[in-house]
Amino acid sequence: FFKKGVKCVIITLGEKGAAVITKENSEIVPAYKVEAIDTTAAGDSFIGALSSTIDAENLNFPSHHFDALFCGFGLFFLPSIARALSEFKRVLKPGGKLAVSTWGEKSSLNFLINEEIDKTSVTRHLIATPLWSEEELSRQLQEASFPYIKITEERKSFSHPTAEEWWSSLWSHATRAKLEQIPPNLLPSLREKVIRTAQSFMTPNGLIEDLQVFYGIATKEPFSNKTRLQLF
Repeated sequence: FFKKGVKCVIITLGEKGAAVITKENSEIVPAYKVEAIDTTAAGDSFIGALSSTIDAENLNFPSHHFDALFCGFGLFFLPSIARALSEFKRVLKPGGKLAVSTWGEKSSLNFLINEEIDKTSVTRHLIATPLWSEEELSRQLQEASFPYIKITEERKSFSHPTAEEWWSSLWSHATRAKLEQIPPNLLPSLREKVIRTAQSFMTPNGLIEDLQVFYGIATKEPFSNKTRLQLF
């Protein structure tokens, strides 16, 4: 990592905490002692807790500071994408790159679970700004005045052997946030209904879930005479 220019590495160590390593020294930060009930998405929770101290719309970093930034499946949660992209661009060095990712069109299974959740109970949507197309992602980056933008699409198909296994998988990603808002007494009937309906999507190869993702690479303007005057 250090050979590639990384200045600090954080390695999670489970119940022992996390190791913070730089070229100069290293430190073990002990974990809080808790009674673990469900360890699903523990790594995501760690990253979420760590990044929650950073306000994407008001970054506490100097201008022209980073060679590259990455925001994976996070832009659509932000109240102001425009403000966040402006900050991302500000802290990038001239010629620096911003990599972002977002979901594309929803799969039939995604439509099914969200429709049934909405029928079952009122839940709070965490998405602030839908960003589900190549055109919308490109527009946001263009409005942030990135001069060089490249959008790449990727599609993947995942096979679930049974509808029950698909239901279980919902608790390991973003859908869980909505499921946890369902009153406990209503969850069994929701589970039974969506599993029964999902059976109609079964194929000889299992329950197929097609996912679409868009990746955006935006490059900040390289050095110019004006930029040099601002920096020096």
